[in-house]
Amino acid sequence: MRVWERLFPRSDVRKAFREMDSLEQSLPSNTLFLQLGFDAIKVELRQRLAQNPDRLSWALQHGQKLEHIVLIQARNIALDELASGMHMTFGTRKTMTGDGLVSLFHFLTSRFEEEGIETPEQGKEAKIGLQEMINERFGP
Repeated sequence: MRVWERLFPRSDVRKAFREMDSLEQSLPSNTLFLQLGFDAIKVELRQRLAQNPDRLSWALQHGQKLEHIVLIQARNIALDELASGMHMTFGTRKTMTGDGLVSLFHFLTSRFEEEGIETPEQGKEAKIGLQEMINERFGP
């Protein structure tokens, strides 16, 4: 059954994939770091959206917007990637992909504010929290 769903995802999952593609298209094309950051999370985002189609359908039936679900998942994955330390070279020095993930996190946080998912104060706190987490985990 899982193989069948992987080959032929349900309509909600296909819509989520289109929303993911739309998010990628909305990234400013002149920023290499944002593209690197999105490329770093793209596979994981696709897997998370397809992983539990029942939960996705339930969220949509209960009034969640698909765009919001994709934005939230993308930002959570970017945060997880940064917290893992895989994109750090020494201390808080990041690789190019790490810089891209930070840029993506900031871009997605700005989108949260535009979409009304978070207030500007919450967005500012999220950005500060990201930097504090990086400093705490990986030192100065």
